[in-house]
Amino acid sequence: MKWDYSEVDTPTVYVDVDGTLLLWRGRYGDGTPLINAPLVERIRQQHKDGVRIYVWSRAGAKHAKMATTFCGIVDIVSGHMHKPQEMVDDDFGWLNAAQRRPAK
Repeated sequence: MKWDYSEVDTPTVYVDVDGTLLLWRGRYGDGTPLINAPLVERIRQQHKDGVRIYVWSRAGAKHAKMATTFCGIVDIVSGHMHKPQEMVDDDFGWLNAAQRRPAK
């Protein structure tokens, strides 16, 4: 068997939903969320630049897909998934994690 490493250098970004892509007033799920417009624009630009975008949520893949539909980016997202509870890897030197908060 020959292993396929053809996508090893394809940039990939994972985006969280609640509190990141969608901003809630009060408790999550109460009322209509606000779209984090600067983040949506960043996602659109990253997609144009060839970045694969995955969206995850602790509420699950269905919730993540509803959020991207609400934000108008469902067509440029490569996948929706449940937010991982644990990440396992032999090396996290590749990970560039960023905590991004909306501007106030």
